[in-house]
Amino acid sequence: MKLIKYILFGNFWSFLLILSAIVDIAIGVIILTDVLPVKGSPLPISLVCFAIGLIYLAAGLGIAITRLRKKEN
Repeated sequence: MKLIKYILFGNFWSFLLILSAIVDIAIGVIILTDVLPVKGSPLPISLVCFAIGLIYLAAGLGIAITRLRKKEN
């Protein structure tokens, strides 16, 4: 709970990265379910969206955790 509060209100960059990750993963799901049609196979595009979203998510959580640990010390 403390980490979620810190992500939302304590650090702008971690919030921005996690928000970007959520949007990117949602776009990947929308493309994969053919709500947003693409030419050819939608699988490679959605995999790229998922991969980038996971990278953003990991970066945002990493920034939040390291800053939270520095703040506690």
